[in-house]
Amino acid sequence: MKTTYFKINNFKKSLIIFIPLIAVILTGCDSPEKRKFMLSCKLATRNGSICSCTWEKMNAIYPSKLLKAIGEEKAIAPRGFEQNMTNSMKQCVREE
Repeated sequence: MKTTYFKINNFKKSLIIFIPLIAVILTGCDSPEKRKFMLSCKLATRNGSICSCTWEKMNAIYPSKLLKAIGEEKAIAPRGFEQNMTNSMKQCVREE
């Protein structure tokens, strides 16, 4: 009985250590421009799933390099960018 308790207790301790570590690793996989977008979007909408959906839709329309350059203010957003962003977000809201 004591051995089983010890194994379960160690397993719980392992989870407490590894779950945050995995979360940090997965979060680190996102590009800096996506993290910046997600942060500002979540502040505005308070809905991470809508923000994530919008990012994916915009990423399907525009190349990642362009989104990065716009995020770093090294490029001007092309004509229709804001409208595409609005339409993408509205579509994500409807899909939710």
